[in-house]
Amino acid sequence: MLKELLRFYWMCIRRAFSGKFWKAERLSGGLSVLAGLFALFWPINREGDKLVASLPLWFFLTIFVATVLFGLIVAPYHLYHEERQKARLLEQRQEPHFKVSLEGDKPFHLLEGTTTTSLAGTRQSVSRRGYQVVGLLCENTGLDSLWPCSAKLMAAWRKGPEGMKRLEVYEAIELSWSSDLSRPSFAEQLDAGERKRIFISLVHPNGCMWVFREAHGLPFEYQQIFGQAGTYQMLIQLKSSRPDPYHVLVQVETWEEPRTIPGIAWAGSKVTILAQGAPPLSQPGIAA
Repeated sequence: MLKELLRFYWMCIRRAFSGKFWKAERLSGGLSVLAGLFALFWPINREGDKLVASLPLWFFLTIFVATVLFGLIVAPYHLYHEERQKARLLEQRQEPHFKVSLEGDKPFHLLEGTTTTSLAGTRQSVSRRGYQVVGLLCENTGLDSLWPCSAKLMAAWRKGPEGMKRLEVYEAIELSWSSDLSRPSFAEQLDAGERKRIFISLVHPNGCMWVFREAHGLPFEYQQIFGQAGTYQMLIQLKSSRPDPYHVLVQVETWEEPRTIPGIAWAGSKVTILAQGAPPLSQPGIAA
């Protein structure tokens, strides 16, 4: 305890003396110039000359001692404030560094099409709606860049007559950060404040849902995970260079809409984030 106390006093002394010499020198120099101008325009005797000659030294000593004493008084506050700032930054770095959101309550569409540029320099795009995609927007809410960021499907459930039934996901399924099915990306860098999409599943026009991966890129037993239209829950794990993972529990409902045009089907769907945060997530209705 004595050692820490002496260290604290030494830090206060260093803080009090830091930069005070040159500050006193600048201030006393300005006051000495004013005193010299006063002596130039107001005649004084020999003793007055000696006093004027010694004024710079007295100005310097007075200002230096005053600023050091004031520094000693406020040094504990400044040290306390700096330590609080360091503790606050440490707390921010220890808080959950992911924030997950949705783009509305429905899957978004992958747009496909072409863009042409005219001779006049204008551009025109022709697009068509592709598959519906269930995805999440992942944001880095921390102060540091995160690399590598990965997303995995840890578990899945399907709603049946007896409630939620766990699907046979025995090992984590890597999810892609890329919208290109043929070229998935399983690791991304998220800078502070940056958001990127995680692609979870495809919803076909008849309401069937599959993992957002090429079928041949998945183990055979996971090529038909999910399936027919229904209500599903998925546990997604986000991981970065930090040791603590982040879990998101998502519910997806899909159904086939009534066909307004013969031969053309389109799926209805709804996506909800049930819970997110550090594991484990407790959610009623999930059957282990």
